[in-house]
Amino acid sequence: MAIIKNLSVAISPADQTAIMTALDTALTTLNGVQIVTLSPKERQETPGVQEGRAAYVINAINVLGPSYPDLVGKAVSTASAADALSSFGFLEEMITKLAEINDRAADLGLNLQNTAYNYTTDLYYTAERYVDDVPGADIVVQEIAPLFAEQGNHNPAPATP
Repeated sequence: MAIIKNLSVAISPADQTAIMTALDTALTTLNGVQIVTLSPKERQETPGVQEGRAAYVINAINVLGPSYPDLVGKAVSTASAADALSSFGFLEEMITKLAEINDRAADLGLNLQNTAYNYTTDLYYTAERYVDDVPGADIVVQEIAPLFAEQGNHNPAPATP
């Protein structure tokens, strides 16, 4: 979907509270399960169940380990491995949902930023056009002009017709 020109929505205080409460509850609940904080290097180097490994890991936990219990190591039981795999699956679903929330919020936020920027551009353009005729127009131009000066050639101030 493309940018919705001049979109303006008001996220009600009740909706803001509901969203933040739900996110806080999810974070608090997850923190209550276990907090693990990895460094970027650890995230990069720790082997996991990437796409090419999943079938082997699932088979090992669900079929091979239970079929050959004498071969299961002492460090991780089959039940613990099954719990880890199940929880990992849930976390993957959660991460997918969080990514969707992030995308929706970022896209809506950018669209709303665009509306606010368009408002500012229109205000500047109108004030510039009526700088000698409307009280305060000179103040608006003076206050907003640096915005356009700092943008170089990417977004120059609107031209006077």
